[in-house]
Amino acid sequence: MDGTARSAQPYPFTPLSPRERGRGEGAPLAQHYESTEPSSPTLPPQEEGSPTTAFVPPLRVLLDARLDALPVGAHLLDGAAPTLILHAPNATPAHAAYARVECVALPLRDGRLDLHAALALFAARGCNEVQMEAGARLAGALLHAGLVDELLLYIAPVLLGDSARPLLHLPTLADMAARWQLRTLDQRMLGEDMRLLLRPH
Repeated sequence: MDGTARSAQPYPFTPLSPRERGRGEGAPLAQHYESTEPSSPTLPPQEEGSPTTAFVPPLRVLLDARLDALPVGAHLLDGAAPTLILHAPNATPAHAAYARVECVALPLRDGRLDLHAALALFAARGCNEVQMEAGARLAGALLHAGLVDELLLYIAPVLLGDSARPLLHLPTLADMAARWQLRTLDQRMLGEDMRLLLRPH
């Protein structure tokens, strides 16, 4: 998700989800919290008998404009893995636990953290893959800005109704010609769920 088009050649291997490939060694896991009780991802444990090569944990990244999204005991603030929190200029941490991780200010664009600047920062640090777990606003903003290379969707055979939270917040279409076209790279069933790997045109 570096904003550049990857090769359009067919995959020489079966693409895996972030969960299936352990979130990628050395790749940022960027998150944005839109609720008052964010989930706290933990790194997968290293299996007994695995190679002795030192495990390099992925860089955990959080977009927290006001530096107030995490409680004191949040896993992202435990210092157990490299963690980067991106915030707005002049933001003040809500509590001292933020001192355990690296905090970097980003410029604002239209009143929000500049996503282009965020990806430029990742690139400057040598990160060539970003796996984003986000709510509808951030996911939609990334897609609308042209910063998404692939979408990995899991679809369950259930209906939640029109009051459920959407997958993406995107601008209202003026006509069907402005719709977002996607190309299917991989499609399979996992039990009753469908797994789709899609690429924007």
